[in-house]
Amino acid sequence: FIIIGRGRLITEGSKEDLAKSGTGSVHVRTPLHQEFKQLVAHKQWQMREEADAFVIEGVPVAEVGDQTFAAGIPLHELSAREVSLEDSFMALTAGAVEYTGRRMRKGKL
Repeated sequence: FIIIGRGRLITEGSKEDLAKSGTGSVHVRTPLHQEFKQLVAHKQWQMREEADAFVIEGVPVAEVGDQTFAAGIPLHELSAREVSLEDSFMALTAGAVEYTGRRMRKGKL
């Protein structure tokens, strides 16, 4: 693949390379919420909370699992969520788009 934006080469590589260029996330469920939040803060990981899970961005699943195990925090779920090819493409080209949509204000253009 060759990706060009605004007449400039953004990146080139295989489909697999492009998919790997996006950072995936790790979904974690644990009964020890506070302890897990302390671990995340100590490791300075980027985290957001979803309905019943924590989502760690940009950290390999093995590292999250190893560090959680070392801290003695039990896990009910530890799963990697890969970034789609489309998401990787959109992230790579976000700053190189010529036209973008705009939001409507109260039903007006």
